[in-house]
Amino acid sequence: VRATVVGLVAGAVVWQLLALLIHAEWLPTFLTVGRRCLDLLGDPEFRSELLNSVWSMILGFALASACGLAVGMAMGLSKLASRAFSIYVDILLFIPPVVITPIFFAIFGLSDSAVLAIIFIFSAPIIASTSKSALANIDHDLVEVSVSLGASRRQTALLVVFRAALPMIFTGLHLGIGRAVKGMIIGQLILAVIGIGAFEARFEQ
Repeated sequence: VRATVVGLVAGAVVWQLLALLIHAEWLPTFLTVGRRCLDLLGDPEFRSELLNSVWSMILGFALASACGLAVGMAMGLSKLASRAFSIYVDILLFIPPVVITPIFFAIFGLSDSAVLAIIFIFSAPIIASTSKSALANIDHDLVEVSVSLGASRRQTALLVVFRAALPMIFTGLHLGIGRAVKGMIIGQLILAVIGIGAFEARFEQ
């Protein structure tokens, strides 16, 4: 935590000094940006749109987590499920989500549903892929030991396999929430009629 705080403070100081040195319109000082952020937070309309954006991100991430974990765990535990879903997860991982963003606008129109779909498609594939890898790469010695000690298949799955996979599953969720924030920002900036995207479009004018 201390290292993170020191890094953030150092970055802010460098930003401030560089802005003062260059005197460029495209690079305001850190203090100027900070004051402007405080002004925006004091605007009730902006706070309302910000809360709307955060709520969309949380809801989209929750849906992506539920679906991603379910699909990823099924793929990790079942070869049949892995063969059925791997192609879709791999395609969504390698195709930039921004490319398929216009499809959601065509389906849902300029609405919150389009943003939710974008957040979902940003987060779900990485969560599913990481969950699959977490379960597929479990140390088989742990499974063999539990079976030799008389554990049932259900007990082995819940108490051994799932617990051993938890660290990597949480890593996937960590990556997923970062992509959810990215999806929320990109979706609303492209949509430009709701949330913080509406304010960004207003500032461009």
